[in-house]
Amino acid sequence: MSIVAPAFNRTGDKSDGNFNPTANTTLTKNMYQWDTVNIPAGVTVTAKAPGLLLLANTVTISGLLTASGLGAAGGGPGVAGANGGGFFGGGGGAGGASGLSGRNDGGNGGKGRALGGVSRTEGSGLPGGNDTDAFSNLLSSLGVNVGGGGGGGGNDSWGQGKGGNGGGYIYIVANKIIINSGGAIRAEGLNGQANGMNAGGGGGGGGGAIILDSISITNSGTLSVAGGTGGAGGQYGYAGGNGGNGYLRIIRRRL
Repeated sequence: MSIVAPAFNRTGDKSDGNFNPTANTTLTKNMYQWDTVNIPAGVTVTAKAPGLLLLANTVTISGLLTASGLGAAGGGPGVAGANGGGFFGGGGGAGGASGLSGRNDGGNGGKGRALGGVSRTEGSGLPGGNDTDAFSNLLSSLGVNVGGGGGGGGNDSWGQGKGGNGGGYIYIVANKIIINSGGAIRAEGLNGQANGMNAGGGGGGGGGAIILDSISITNSGTLSVAGGTGGAGGQYGYAGGNGGNGYLRIIRRRL
């Protein structure tokens, strides 16, 4: 169930007017109350970290609305990824160990709501968990990170792979939501980096959260809360674990 929509007027107060971007745009607030939203093909709208709550009458997306990489930060060399707020999101993958005995292990993945992956001595990092919980409580997640950061790869003198950032959140409450073919909403974790001859790859960031809450929803496009891919290890290093998938929910209201 959703406990967010009853806390607001279904379409907001429309105080932010209409939103019709013609060029790539980065938002400056975490909450907007628009009347109509139209993101055309070829235009990317990026949320402000850690995510977006959008209240509107009608939302049409033919381009891209994204909160990818806006969650918890990935870890540096051998350092664990940061945790999300724990209410939503996949866990970050662990970083891979460096390949030579006596070098550093990768960092553990940060948790979203799902747990992050665990690093292994002289081995590839384990993947983060997927967020499969069915309960929606975004009110507790507004303004906090959701997807866990990937753990950093084990380092040596040749370098290391940084963990990918976790995904942020996008919550849309509207009377009508239309996602056209070629349109997309993404709250993905970023890929872990690969770096160095003997170093381990960074873990992928955990996926974030997308919730669409509407009376009418038409989706011919893409909705993705995928976790990032773990970075490849160097020639003698080990790969980072993949980030877990985040939380995706579609709520269709009755009139």
